[in-house]
Amino acid sequence: MEINIYDIKGRSVKKLVDKVMEGGEHEVIWNGTNEVNQYCSSGIYLMNLKLDGVNRKTGKLMIMK
Repeated sequence: MEINIYDIKGRSVKKLVDKVMEGGEHEVIWNGTNEVNQYCSSGIYLMNLKLDGVNRKTGKLMIMK
């Protein structure tokens, strides 16, 4: 399973998960930081979930300060 966060222009912001996980429910929390742990600016971000290398879900996230 792979979960990535992108900015609205499609640039990678942070990789949240990149590992094999057992079946069942899982919870992942993004604290609004990028790869170097700096807080991201206000705006819209996209979350992409891949399973077995195939895009399965994309969702919008909003940061408001």
